[in-house]
Amino acid sequence: MPSKAKLVTRQSTTSSVSSDNLNKGSELTFAELDSNLINLRDQTIGIVGDDSSGIDVESGDTVKIAGAGGISTAVTGNTVTITQGAVTSTGDLEVVDELDVHPSVTGQGIITAVGVENTALVNIDRYNGTYSSPTALGNTTSVGDIVFRSHDGSSLDSIASIEVNTKGSQDGGEIIFNTASAGSLTERMRIDNSALVEVTGNLTASGTVTGNILATEGLSLQDNQISGSRSNDNIRIIPSGTGIVDVNSTVNVAGNLVATGNVENDAIRISDNNILGIRSNEDLLIDANGTGILQVGSGTDGTSAASSNVGVLQVYENLADTPGTREYALGRTMMIKTDGSDSSSGNVRYRIQDTIQLDLNDSALTSSSTTRGPQMQHLVEIKDTSSSGTSTAGAITGQGTGIFFPGSGSSGSTINVTNAFSIRSFGLSTIASGETVNVTDYYHFYADAFNDAGSGTTSVTNEYAFYDNGNKLSRFGAVILANQSSDPSTLADSAHIFAKDDSGVSHVYAQDEAGNQQKLASHNLDNEWEYYSKNIKTGKVTRINMEKMIRDIEKLTGKTYIETE
Repeated sequence: MPSKAKLVTRQSTTSSVSSDNLNKGSELTFAELDSNLINLRDQTIGIVGDDSSGIDVESGDTVKIAGAGGISTAVTGNTVTITQGAVTSTGDLEVVDELDVHPSVTGQGIITAVGVENTALVNIDRYNGTYSSPTALGNTTSVGDIVFRSHDGSSLDSIASIEVNTKGSQDGGEIIFNTASAGSLTERMRIDNSALVEVTGNLTASGTVTGNILATEGLSLQDNQISGSRSNDNIRIIPSGTGIVDVNSTVNVAGNLVATGNVENDAIRISDNNILGIRSNEDLLIDANGTGILQVGSGTDGTSAASSNVGVLQVYENLADTPGTREYALGRTMMIKTDGSDSSSGNVRYRIQDTIQLDLNDSALTSSSTTRGPQMQHLVEIKDTSSSGTSTAGAITGQGTGIFFPGSGSSGSTINVTNAFSIRSFGLSTIASGETVNVTDYYHFYADAFNDAGSGTTSVTNEYAFYDNGNKLSRFGAVILANQSSDPSTLADSAHIFAKDDSGVSHVYAQDEAGNQQKLASHNLDNEWEYYSKNIKTGKVTRINMEKMIRDIEKLTGKTYIETE
């Protein structure tokens, strides 16, 4: 162990010298000489730590170097060895140039913080100015990079890096992750100050992706919404190989839905311009919701239905008028081609049917007006939307129906038709046993009078219930002729048969083209048969009591000509 120097003095054991004596050439006294030797023996060495605290070490004292924080000490001979262990606390470490961490061959460079929860482990600070006088960074400035390099045997190559920049302001930031391919670092992912994560390249997630926005170069996913990022660019969902896009719930489309291939569900398939049923022999139903209508073509309801409940199907075609052309709004067409082998079938039926299915359900529809009750209506609506001028329509047909033989273009073909009916009316009842249907009057054809229900002026010169424009043969059963309020007007190349009241009794009259009339099967007020004739030119009216004349002849001849049953 160390000890103080042993000094022999003649007069003093302690030093009495308090100041230096600079008198040159003078001799030292024994007291002064003893003081100098004592001062040399008792002088101290000061040791000060980083915290500015210190101690004075006198001659003969021992200084112990104690290891702590991963630092150990050892003394061998005249050598003091200080060794840094695995963990060393160095406090604040300032590196002016480069700091190299060289672990052992099998070791790792590790930064560990113990007992510093919720405190930054490593701070990378960046500012302009100097260390002692820092100034603010810019709004888009690199704060620092962490670059990862690997050695290829000859040099170090950068393979990945993490870059941090200010974003928007000095207190906002973004992180950029870069990886290398063929030695060049390329940005792969960016997280900005609004929490937007941008990935360049493919993104594969094996778990759950949460957050407000997930974006690629062309697509963004925010909450439950997928949006396109590029202006006017399509969004495409393409399965792999023969896979399909399977949606297990309802799909609501607010805009247009465009499909290049087929669109189908369990029941229907939309292929090109065809809508097909998939399930065998199953009906294809197209129905509107609630009071909505199923409309083919754009337009509005006809004016005759404007104040009524409209059904679910409406076909509307707005055709541009081209003067002198024919314009058709074509309806349903049933196309049938027989196989050519049917030569004896007497039960074929080809029908296009419009049906009103009315379930009275114990109701009483009491109105008997011909304008009430269920009706199949086909209307031609004529109007003039101009504010001035006069429009003309040479002919208007409310319903034109007929049989058309267009020809097939195959010369030598022959079609034999036994009976052809342009219009055929029928009644049919197929009620079951125990049911009853009572019909008082069944009209196969009923012509209502022209109904002038408007506030304007409407005039009809001649109104015909039936008009044969081809002088064709007509066949009737029993004919009921209603009384005319006046004699019919004469018509060129035409004659009339009509009924009118004669003294309170309806009679049948015949009228020729000139207006001459003759009562047919007439009887007078005494119920006697008489001949009646009226000449329209002379105004002469002739009545001959045929029954009285024949009875007078019977008296003269003695024969009987009148027989009663």
